[in-house]
Amino acid sequence: MKHFDCMSRFRLLSLLALLLTAATETAWAQEPATTTYKVKMKAGTVDADKWTIASGGKSATGDAGLEGVAKGDAVTLTYAGRLKVKSVKLGWDGDLSAIPPFVLESDGHTVIVPDGMTLYGTLDGETQPYKIVIADGATVTLADATINGVVDLNNKWAGITCEGNATIILKDGTTNTVKGFHAYYPGIYVPGDADDATNNKTLTIKGEAEGTGKLTASSNNNGAGIGGGCMIPCGNIVILGGDITAIGGSNGAAGIGCGYINSNCGDITISGGTVTASGGENAAGIGGAFASSCGNITISGGTVDAFGGAYGCVGIGSGSDGFCGSITISGGTVKANGNHANAIGCGNGTTNCGAITITSGVTLVTATKGTNASCCIGESSRLNTENKCGPVTIGCTLDTDGNPEGGTVYYDGSAYQNGGDEYLAKSPLSIVNLAGLTTDYEAKDGTTLFGTLNGSNQSYKITITDGATVRLAGATIYGTAYTNCKWAALTCAGDATIILNDGTTNTVAGFKNSPGIYVPSDKDDSSNDKTLTIKGGTLGTGTLTAYGNGDAAGIGAGDGMACGNIDIQGGNITAYGNYDSAGIGSSRDNSSCGDITISGGTVKATGGTFGAGIGSGPNHSYCGNITISGGTIEATGQDGAPGIGSGDCDSECAGVNITNGVTKLTATKGETATYSIGPGSNGSTCDGVWIGGSEGFITESPFVYQPSH
Repeated sequence: MKHFDCMSRFRLLSLLALLLTAATETAWAQEPATTTYKVKMKAGTVDADKWTIASGGKSATGDAGLEGVAKGDAVTLTYAGRLKVKSVKLGWDGDLSAIPPFVLESDGHTVIVPDGMTLYGTLDGETQPYKIVIADGATVTLADATINGVVDLNNKWAGITCEGNATIILKDGTTNTVKGFHAYYPGIYVPGDADDATNNKTLTIKGEAEGTGKLTASSNNNGAGIGGGCMIPCGNIVILGGDITAIGGSNGAAGIGCGYINSNCGDITISGGTVTASGGENAAGIGGAFASSCGNITISGGTVDAFGGAYGCVGIGSGSDGFCGSITISGGTVKANGNHANAIGCGNGTTNCGAITITSGVTLVTATKGTNASCCIGESSRLNTENKCGPVTIGCTLDTDGNPEGGTVYYDGSAYQNGGDEYLAKSPLSIVNLAGLTTDYEAKDGTTLFGTLNGSNQSYKITITDGATVRLAGATIYGTAYTNCKWAALTCAGDATIILNDGTTNTVAGFKNSPGIYVPSDKDDSSNDKTLTIKGGTLGTGTLTAYGNGDAAGIGAGDGMACGNIDIQGGNITAYGNYDSAGIGSSRDNSSCGDITISGGTVKATGGTFGAGIGSGPNHSYCGNITISGGTIEATGQDGAPGIGSGDCDSECAGVNITNGVTKLTATKGETATYSIGPGSNGSTCDGVWIGGSEGFITESPFVYQPSH
């Protein structure tokens, strides 16, 4: 290579395309094709248009580049500018299918990908056994890139190896696939320090603006899809966006997280994108693997599906005989599926995980335990004393240090709380933020509802499936009077149980002419009536306020509707009937309600116009037997109606029985009503009233019954 004086107006440089030792500041690049090269100036080169590239009798300016340069051909560069040229080096544009020899490091197989490069094309591991390494601190884009790693004892590396901290961007509209090489290595690897987590490096994966770039990452056996390998620790993994599928090696590796045996992994953080992760045998979908440990797992956004591997592994958490740190889910839509283990928490065997926290900021979390698992969230087996997790808290917020505030603690790290032994065993167990719903929703057994559904812009029907037990934990449903939305705020499809979580405030208001809560009835055969049961939590401090909309009860029936049986066993419940309806019971115009039973809690029921507080509405309406055997009760009727009994104008009540088990009962009749407990005015009837063993309608108003215990 010949160098010229810096004042020269014309400089001539010559070199062979295969020369590997050339180095430069004013760099030019080669863009390889299958059999020939295109030689051009590197983007951004100063005076690129003043370079002339010539080879084999052809020439072009540096901006355009020269096509068809074969290996071994001499390339002449002519520069007509005023700058001093120190040297020239060869470059590469990121086509994985045609990696030129001069890109390889001195070991003959390593390719260092610099900051700002875009990788595309297919690297065939059979013919191109190259180790793709992202330079420390670099940001690299994948744009229809495929790396097909193959098992070879000599190729001990991942599909993509991060030299240090690295960022991978998935270009919008592209599909990318990365598979590791040696069986011990993952699809994508970032280095970690098993002895000192502060030395862990961090891999960040994100999408472009639209987030439509796809990535599938997998290994050839013992390595994670994204994370560590067999006895190979990895650093921290952060996913901000994109559409990502991570498949753990079949022999004990996580989809995202640890590889097989002694593969410590740092923290895993997901805040956006669509992520599907599946673990191999004995490994979590996201988290630990067999005899390995991972740090904290945090999910604050995105859509995440995680599937545990066979032989006792969780969707999210620790692998068999392994450990993971705390698990915090504070946003997004998350589905976790266990495989012979629970869904979120500990895998089988001698395994541990930290605190599990699911906040009120999530959109939807659905946890499904595997066969034979005792819990859905938490410990995998209650019988295994070596299987431990930290506290399980659901429905809380986080303080500035990330610790849970409020919510319900179902497990305190040593014992179950608030019915957690029963609740955490339900499967699937769903935690639903009503504010995030975009369609009708069926709440199955084990569902917890919270958040606000605003009927003005969310005209969705919330149904509790037949036989389900559903918890309300800060749930608000505001119905609207739109004609095409004639349903209750909560509609029971059959028998249903609602539990009011301790310390939570819940409000339901029906839609068009419908009650706050409805349970179905068979008008022709009352023996087929379904039953709604309402309970408090362990402490009974949860509250529920129910409003009817239009002509409807707070809890019970709407205009002309028939509802089933209502059984209140606890909690703090306030029910308001709207026009011509009871607070708890039936509405108007041949509306009916089955039996009403109250055995505990604090209940306040106020009828709408001409309706009883507890009982029936007016105008030929009906309610079954009313039995009150416990709790503190306040019932207030409106015009022509009692506090407890039948509403005004030809309505009926099968009978009222109040036992001395109540704490205190107060019944207040409405204006023009004759009785505070008994029939309403204008032809209404009640088959009888029994209070503490004494029979007779009650005219005193307000009437207070407070037996000594």
